[in-house]
Amino acid sequence: MLKTEAWEIFSKIIESVGTIYVQNSLSYIEIYVYKIMFHIGLYSKGLYKIEEKIKKEKYQDIYLLAFGGLFSFLLKDYKKALKYFREIEKITNSSFVQYFLGKIYEELSEYDKAIEKYELTLTTPELKLKAYCNIIKILYKLEKYEEAINLIDFIIDSTEGENLKSLLNHKGLCLLKTGNIKDAKKSFEKALEISENDLSVKQNLATCLLMMKDYKKAVKLFKDVYEKNDVDITLLNNFTTALAGLGRYDEAIKLCEKGLRIDSQNSDLLINLGYCLYKKNMINKAMECFKQAEKINPEDYTLQNNIAYCLISLKRYKEALEILNRILQKKAKDDILLNKAYCLFKMGMYKEAAECYEKIDPERIDFNIKTIIGICYENMGDKEKAVEFYNKALTA
Repeated sequence: MLKTEAWEIFSKIIESVGTIYVQNSLSYIEIYVYKIMFHIGLYSKGLYKIEEKIKKEKYQDIYLLAFGGLFSFLLKDYKKALKYFREIEKITNSSFVQYFLGKIYEELSEYDKAIEKYELTLTTPELKLKAYCNIIKILYKLEKYEEAINLIDFIIDSTEGENLKSLLNHKGLCLLKTGNIKDAKKSFEKALEISENDLSVKQNLATCLLMMKDYKKAVKLFKDVYEKNDVDITLLNNFTTALAGLGRYDEAIKLCEKGLRIDSQNSDLLINLGYCLYKKNMINKAMECFKQAEKINPEDYTLQNNIAYCLISLKRYKEALEILNRILQKKAKDDILLNKAYCLFKMGMYKEAAECYEKIDPERIDFNIKTIIGICYENMGDKEKAVEFYNKALTA
């Protein structure tokens, strides 16, 4: 919650009390001082003065509690903020108190309680849309994407302007998570029609296009965002992936190196850098990048496969085979089996190579692989089987 929204909700809480609770109220001067402290950011000092006054006077004025909760929240001391707002709840059970409690529970990752509090505010017109949007964000965090999409569809027709843009953006993110890339793209595009310069929506649409392998359009959008925000690691990583997709490896390498100066332990950037170096036939440097990334993510079998692939390119088949066998002990996958079979073939272990190829999905066996299998059988002395695979290769 931004400072401006926090102040808005604070003011509504005070307003909701009206003249009902005036016992031991602070003087106008004291209230004015706390307001000044809020506006100039003296949260710690303000909270200290409030706590001292509560200890000394032994009473809890609504202003003291509200300012104490507000300052605590802005200082990110959410447990203390919760304590203050629970006391306020005893004085007034207004929707604005419930909304602020929802925000506190959300920050404490107590999402069920946060949703419960937000739902109590849905009958208040000023809070209804804010509460729905916060519930949607929580559902997204909880990976309840379908529920979030359904809720967005329920309220979207009654929403306009910036709020509509925000809902469309969130819907796009949820659709991406469910694998519905085409509808996600439509949602982001509609959001951009409302606010064509929104960097967050642009970046999300670019990511969507990247997933669709529309690298040219993705690069254009990533570039627009990058010119205004060149330190976002996720942006840099996706931008380099799109550039690599267009074969613009030198540009991608420069961006990777820039990103790694910001975060030297970012495995995604190291993998992207390794990929680009590999495509430029700088195999040893590529392998160094993959090995560095492996130290960060030692259980990433795709990364280990990349290292094996580098070793294969360097004709270090035995070392590659050792890595591939370790991977296959944990996870069998066609990409790994293909690399293992190729290593065995290059090492002259034709029977083992042919057996390995037999474990692979037939849909993955193309012209080149069928030819290699034919060579394996020919070297094993099985001419009939060799001819069978050569013929299959010709019709592939």
